[in-house]
Amino acid sequence: MTRPARESSHSARKKTSRPQTDEHRSPHHSKEGHHHSSNHRSKHTIAFIKRYYAIIATSALGLASIFFFYGTQANLSGMSLLETFLAATIVYAVPAQLILADQAIIRGSVLSIFIAVLLVNMRLLPMTMAVIPKIKSRFMPLNIINAHFIALTTWLGFLQLDPELDNYPVINKAHFYFGLGVSLWTIAWIMAVLGYLSQGVVSTEVQLAFVYANPLYFLLLILGQTRNKQNFLPIILGGLLLPFLALLSLQWSVILSGLIGGTVAFFINTYRTKQNTDAHHTHLKQRK
Repeated sequence: MTRPARESSHSARKKTSRPQTDEHRSPHHSKEGHHHSSNHRSKHTIAFIKRYYAIIATSALGLASIFFFYGTQANLSGMSLLETFLAATIVYAVPAQLILADQAIIRGSVLSIFIAVLLVNMRLLPMTMAVIPKIKSRFMPLNIINAHFIALTTWLGFLQLDPELDNYPVINKAHFYFGLGVSLWTIAWIMAVLGYLSQGVVSTEVQLAFVYANPLYFLLLILGQTRNKQNFLPIILGGLLLPFLALLSLQWSVILSGLIGGTVAFFINTYRTKQNTDAHHTHLKQRK
């Protein structure tokens, strides 16, 4: 065999021995990769849906307990069923509704009721400022409705799901929040009506159990969202101070324990952060 013939046969063998690139892969391989990616996406979507319904279920339990108790108290205060329903749907926040029921018992003026409800609901302003930029829509009425649905349950529920929503660009966050808010809002007023109608049927002990179920739910919900160990300190300090402050003033014990425990925890965490920062700078200087 001549030299050119040997070279041509050698180059032909080299070409046939080259590994297959993406362009030369068979359709069977590409289909397998696409199928694997679709399965992974489907599993992730199913997990997200399960997480969504789990949040709805746990939030509904907390809302159901406190709104049921509110319905019983609204009945005792002399409010009509229509007034109870309107308060649950329009005011929505339970503390403000309990103040409304309390003012109805003592026959408070409209102005005093308005100021009291306004001041109590101002606690929702920081939540509104934190969430609205994330769910802002070009349709202004939708922004107003979503702002009405802002409560601790909806706020924490959305913050739990918000990072995962970024994986689904097709989902509109404003519409998603609207669906979440409507779901919890509907459960709230239904339980308020049931609580109103159950007055005289459900014992006082059971009603009080509903009251304590709600703060326990909020406590567990907040602890579940606590990622930083420093955030546990004010909760622990406030819990330790509460029994002692209750002996001094039962009416002010909860507020004082939260205020003192939170303030002390703030200074402790600030001092620790400063120490860690100084130690880090010292370590960097020693390395240089």
